Amino acid sequence: MDPVSLLVNRSMKNFLATRKLLKLVEIMNKNLKIIIKKEKKQKYPYLKSNNEEIMLHAKIYAQSKKYKTKLDKGDLEINKNKTQKIIKKEEVIKKNNFSEMNIHPRTKRQGSFSDLNSASKKTKDNEITDDDLTNDDEVSNLSIDTENESDEIKLKTTTNYQQQQTQQQRDNTLERPKRKYAKRKGTIVGNQEENQEHENRRIKKAKPQSIKEQKRILEENEKEEIRSTVRNEKELIDEEEIDVEVNRRLRIRNMERKNNIPLYIVTNKNKQQYRQDFNHNESTADHKSDEKSTQHRSQLDDIQLDLNTNHTNTLERNHELELKYNRDKYSVVIHGNNIEDYSANIFDRLDELKRCVGVLNPGMILPIVDKDTEVMSLKVTVNNYHDYLKLIGKWPTNAFKSGVNVEPLPYNLTVVISNVDKDINITSSDTRIRQTEKVYGLTNFERIRTRDNKPTTKLKAQAKSISDYIEVLKKGIYLGITSKRHHVTPNIIYPNVCKKCGNLSHREKECNNEACCLKCGKKQHTKSECEAYCTNCTGPHPCNSELCHKIVEKTYSLNKYTLEILLGESIIKKKEEILKVPRSILDEQTLPLNADDKNLEKYIENYISKRMTDIDIKINSIKEANNLNKKEIDEIKNDLGSVKKDLVDVKNDLGNLNGKLDGTNLKIDQLNRNQNETKAGIDELKAILLATAKGNIPNKQ
Repeated sequence: MDPVSLLVNRSMKNFLATRKLLKLVEIMNKNLKIIIKKEKKQKYPYLKSNNEEIMLHAKIYAQSKKYKTKLDKGDLEINKNKTQKIIKKEEVIKKNNFSEMNIHPRTKRQGSFSDLNSASKKTKDNEITDDDLTNDDEVSNLSIDTENESDEIKLKTTTNYQQQQTQQQRDNTLERPKRKYAKRKGTIVGNQEENQEHENRRIKKAKPQSIKEQKRILEENEKEEIRSTVRNEKELIDEEEIDVEVNRRLRIRNMERKNNIPLYIVTNKNKQQYRQDFNHNESTADHKSDEKSTQHRSQLDDIQLDLNTNHTNTLERNHELELKYNRDKYSVVIHGNNIEDYSANIFDRLDELKRCVGVLNPGMILPIVDKDTEVMSLKVTVNNYHDYLKLIGKWPTNAFKSGVNVEPLPYNLTVVISNVDKDINITSSDTRIRQTEKVYGLTNFERIRTRDNKPTTKLKAQAKSISDYIEVLKKGIYLGITSKRHHVTPNIIYPNVCKKCGNLSHREKECNNEACCLKCGKKQHTKSECEAYCTNCTGPHPCNSELCHKIVEKTYSLNKYTLEILLGESIIKKKEEILKVPRSILDEQTLPLNADDKNLEKYIENYISKRMTDIDIKINSIKEANNLNKKEIDEIKNDLGSVKKDLVDVKNDLGNLNGKLDGTNLKIDQLNRNQNETKAGIDELKAILLATAKGNIPNKQ
């Protein structure tokens, strides 16, 4: 960095030193001019400021200090002429110095120039510099203290010039390694052919995307486009339904495109070809980007058309099935902000329904309140499909004052999924259950339980449409929680008889009749004399048996709509297949009996009755033996009770003996203590006697 820029940068750090630095700059410029005139043999570089704008403001600031003016925008305009002269003077000195040093003013490199041109330019420019030297004299009078520092600046300039020359030589020597390094970085350096080779080498080293990444990106893009088209159709509002429809369309697309558009898989055989294709595509990316985009768009348009056609086909299929299999009733729920205003008067609700969609005679229009949100809605039922289409169609924006949202309620098309492990927990929040619901169009998965609330191996779910119901029954489903394919059957509703009287028309909670036997229908009888008799059809069978034609007819009536679909779509061949014990109707197979046939029938009945009596006798003998065994067991139990009592008495006696033994032990311990005390007393007496005997012996002497 040259000394001028160093001084200027230092002046920016400390404002107090700015004046001194500016004075040094002006004196340095003056001394350089004098040196150039006197010593032409020496070559000094032109000291150019790296920041001319800062120098300009600094010079204006110095002049403003001289003329005692402030540095602002007005001062810049006032001193404009003076600053322009200073800049012209510096440019002239710059050109003269570069011409003397044989350096180009723009490239700053040495080269051969004509002396005539340089001399002519020098004479012309010197005329300007001689006129403007008076300004430099005025500026040099600003400071006298800094004149002694000019010699130091001269030394600095010479050393800096030498450093610049050495640096230029180093740059010339290190120019080729820098170019090679720049080429490795990928910048445009050197010849065009070298750059092209470098680009080809870089393309060869580039790794293509993995197959999983390609699949993921393709699926995400197609999902987003399918979602946008579904939303533009404005047939589905709920986000869950939109997700279901998107997954359905994507699944259909995968099934249809599986054989036509296979994914490109990179293997060892086609790896080289894939690299060549990749390099070719990279080199011609700009040229073929439009073609690829158009092809991709055309493919997506074709896929979208297929999806739209499939969606329309499913809607048409559902429409045809609804017309083919008429329900008893169609239900919807109407949500709105002002439903409560119509809850008091049913005629207001009917008039508003007629005004909005033209439905004249609904079967029900009932206000209902959600338990969780406490928001009121309307449940409307109609008895034909055309009124149902009106209800789920477009409503006016002012329907029920502020507009409504219609939620169609699916019919009770329940299916049973078998062979699901009992230990698997079934919850609606499970993502695998949600995925199954979206793919197959099912809702409300739950496990079937027994009357004792024990889990079974069966699940039940509800289909959203007839087409989903039929497809699931024909093909089955795959569950993510088991990773298996499961067989699906329709949920058949079977009638139950009253457990008190055996009647089909009510349950035991509502029964007002007397209790009777469900096998024979009698109130008082013995089990051996009980014969099967149906109280519903008077047939020779129990009242809860499927041999009763009334139970069979009620089963058919309860599952009328399901039977129509199963028979119409050839899922079952005969309606008897829905019974617990499939059988053919006996009335169609029976023929009128002759006299011999009647005798044979009587003979068979007598034979069966004899066999039944023998079986009853055997059963009675077995029961008697069981009774005897029970009596013996009771006697053994009584004996065991007496033995238990004896054992208790023995335990009590042993306890008493233990107490007595404890008392004797205490007495023995007391005797031992007394004995020890007597021994101690005897020993003391012996000692006393010995002492007295020894005392008496000397007295005698």
